[in-house]
Amino acid sequence: MNITRIPSLNQHLCAANPEPVSYDVARHAWYEFRTAHGHRTAVAPYMSEPNQKIVKNQIPTISFTGNPARTSGLNACTASTPQCRAMCIRYTGRLDLPKSQAVADTRMRFLAAHPDEACSLIYWETFRFARKHAGNVGRRLNVVTDLRWEDFAPWLFEWSMPDVLNYDYTKHWDRDRMPFPNYRLTFSATERHTPDDIRVQVDTGANVAVVFPHTHKETGYPETWHGMPLINGDVDDWRFGDPEGVVVALYAKGRARKAPVGWDKFVKEIR
Repeated sequence: MNITRIPSLNQHLCAANPEPVSYDVARHAWYEFRTAHGHRTAVAPYMSEPNQKIVKNQIPTISFTGNPARTSGLNACTASTPQCRAMCIRYTGRLDLPKSQAVADTRMRFLAAHPDEACSLIYWETFRFARKHAGNVGRRLNVVTDLRWEDFAPWLFEWSMPDVLNYDYTKHWDRDRMPFPNYRLTFSATERHTPDDIRVQVDTGANVAVVFPHTHKETGYPETWHGMPLINGDVDDWRFGDPEGVVVALYAKGRARKAPVGWDKFVKEIR
């Protein structure tokens, strides 16, 4: 398959229809791929270290941090908007370091080139993580990407241990908010979503994340926004445990701190 003709990574992965392979086969393919792409250390996990927010979760959480949009070739964020691409958290803190971006780029290119092995590594590394912690663990597969994992690798959830609880944010508002009993999605608002658009989703029991000015990191938030229940989404990253039908408030980070604020902007007004 000529992947240069398929702009969507999700479309490419659906066509590839990843099948599980053994841990040894998957990790050796990953080590060889890392070596071929110039990494000094071949032996390294495929999943990523949790960021400063994920480590605050109520339970140990494993995650996958790739690169957003088209920054690693095929488009991993087909519902992204100009403002969300410009202010992506990929360009915040340690995620913006050259080494972090290089490792993430290799992860993404391995996923496109070796989907069987990449998805299998996610499965096996999650399995080992859950066994190590011997209790409920969390998993977030889209830290800076927006892939529909349930479309091309449903076995990641169907075969998952019952104590692996998955969650993600997504700008694909047509997705099922709970594709599997162990997978919960929080929809993300962009500059294209009005408070009325957000209310339509919240009224169905879905949760919608909205970015507000960074000053609210210190001031906090009101209990409601446009009549909808509002919770602070920066206490931790654990969206699986949120009540249903709420707005998840996030304060602007990185490049978004200096972004314009308005109803038709990525960063919304609180009033």
